[in-house]
Amino acid sequence: MELKVNEYQAPQTISFNYEELKNALIEKMNYYECVEYTEEQKKDAKADRATLNNLKKALNEERKRREKEFLKPFEDFKSKINELIALIDKPTQLIDKQIKAIEDKEKEEKKQRIIKWFEGEKLRRTACKQFNIDLIWDEKWLNSSYSMVKIHEEIYDACLKFEKQWNTLGDLDEYEFEAKETYLKTFDFSQAFETVRQCKVKAAEKIRFEQAKAQEQEQEQDKLQEIKQEPTHERMTKAQKQGYMWVGIKALLNAEQAQALKLFFEKNNIQFEQLAI
Repeated sequence: MELKVNEYQAPQTISFNYEELKNALIEKMNYYECVEYTEEQKKDAKADRATLNNLKKALNEERKRREKEFLKPFEDFKSKINELIALIDKPTQLIDKQIKAIEDKEKEEKKQRIIKWFEGEKLRRTACKQFNIDLIWDEKWLNSSYSMVKIHEEIYDACLKFEKQWNTLGDLDEYEFEAKETYLKTFDFSQAFETVRQCKVKAAEKIRFEQAKAQEQEQEQDKLQEIKQEPTHERMTKAQKQGYMWVGIKALLNAEQAQALKLFFEKNNIQFEQLAI
């Protein structure tokens, strides 16, 4: 089965008065490129433009007509070839689907053999149950050209690497859990230690914040204590100089509300005295 195309006469060159038209157009276009129309010649300018546009349109229309004539035999040939190709495509697609199904089955069987071998190697190399094949999986292992011998070597090396690095993380003085969590997600030793560094930075920031907060509270308490120890007259004089004034209020409160109000005053450095009821 093969394509046999009968000999045919190729279209001849279309001859026309090309040189004559070209020379005439060059001369005429040189004239139009140099002409300058006045306001009184506006009508002439439009007429000249229409003449040139009509000539351009006539040339283009003739080109399209000839092109259609020349392409008509080829379009018929092209249509028939496409029809033959469509006949071939349908069974080809069916065959492709079957080949893919066979290859998918072969890949799945190979994947299961790889996983089984990994689990055995894992038991021999490390006691870490979280270590799974997803950490080291390489999709190229499923290629038919990639041998099981090569895959075994790579899994063996990966298990040795995991065992060594996992034990090293186990010797950390702090943040061992966080480091191992990162390692089990990335299988990246440097990322695990980056997690430890970040944890230390956060812990140091927390300590500094708590120390600053404690110092601020201590300063407030000292200031309140100083105010309480001052004689009432002196406290009033200082407050008045700073623009403060005493405001007398009476409120009906229960014990819990009274305590909350007292804490509010102390927190905001507001002097207060309890009035006799």
